[in-house]
Amino acid sequence: MYRKYWEYFLSIEDDLVRLSRYIELAEANYKTYSIELSRIILASSSEFDVIAKALCKAIDSSSSASNIDEYRGVILSRFPKFPTMQIKIPRYNLSFKPWESWNNQLNPP
Repeated sequence: MYRKYWEYFLSIEDDLVRLSRYIELAEANYKTYSIELSRIILASSSEFDVIAKALCKAIDSSSSASNIDEYRGVILSRFPKFPTMQIKIPRYNLSFKPWESWNNQLNPP
């Protein structure tokens, strides 16, 4: 069942790798705008929504969480250290804690 999520992740990752041939993934370029970058961000955000909803159902089969604020409550109830997870991208010497703001009941910027 979860293989479809992994395949879609790999597809988005491939898009990002191709984009990196034109826009270096570096802090100096964080303010760069492109339609392709916007598409990748929107696809990633949409996929998070789908996966978060499925994760909430896996945590609590009666969950009706349907937005990021509701996902936060359900996910943190089962995985309280979720906001401390660090994502590393060694190829570009980057690391992120994308869910760190959940410690303060806020959503990622």
